[in-house]
Amino acid sequence: MKFTVNTYKFLFSFTLIMLATLIQQLFVFATQIDEDQFKQDFQEKYKTYAFNIPGDLNFAGENVPLDNFNVYQKMDRALLANSYWRTQSNEMHQRASRWFPLIESILAKHNIPSDFKYLPAIESGFLNATSPSGAVGFWQLMDKTAVEYGLSVNDEIDERNHIEKSTKAACKYLKKLKRELGSWTLVALAYNMGVNATKDQIAHQQTRNYYDLKLNREAARYVYRLLAMKEVIEHPENYGYRISKNSTYATNNALALK
Repeated sequence: MKFTVNTYKFLFSFTLIMLATLIQQLFVFATQIDEDQFKQDFQEKYKTYAFNIPGDLNFAGENVPLDNFNVYQKMDRALLANSYWRTQSNEMHQRASRWFPLIESILAKHNIPSDFKYLPAIESGFLNATSPSGAVGFWQLMDKTAVEYGLSVNDEIDERNHIEKSTKAACKYLKKLKRELGSWTLVALAYNMGVNATKDQIAHQQTRNYYDLKLNREAARYVYRLLAMKEVIEHPENYGYRISKNSTYATNNALALK
């Protein structure tokens, strides 16, 4: 059987059309798989789960009474507020990796528990910020307190913005609070609401246990925020984060501290 030139042209054209159709179908199929995989990955990543709160939580070596339902509930809320891919919390991991080595070394020299490195995380977000009340720097020190503990604050210079000097001043202040209040948890509370207000609440409510005190909303949440920040930064994978060492600011410490 002989084929004419037109027959060969027809067969060639037909083959090309079939190949094009097949390639198109394969592309559509592959695209559908990619879309289905994307949907599955998205749904997995953005599911919300209840947390298994560690039973041995402590702040500066002082245990958190998680057998108390109110305490457990507040801790659960604090952890939820700092988890699941919040941009702010991701940024906090980065800043912590940059500044913790310096802050930890100064805290250790002054015999201040390492957990107090989380104070500037929730006070200022590791930024030289200024609050509406006039508190300045990483540690959000008021001018009177800063001067009392050796910092220069005037029209020309404000050492509250000097990370190393302000951390040393904060350590001196924390040690004074510890002498007056006895508990590191109460020290953290007093750092937030003031030592006199803390003493007034202790005297009025006849308890020196932070977890038993009835306080205003900000003060009542303060230690829980510290604990949540500690948990999320120390165990990021438990709270929805995957932090690569290569993606943190830690490698830029030498440059940052110049």
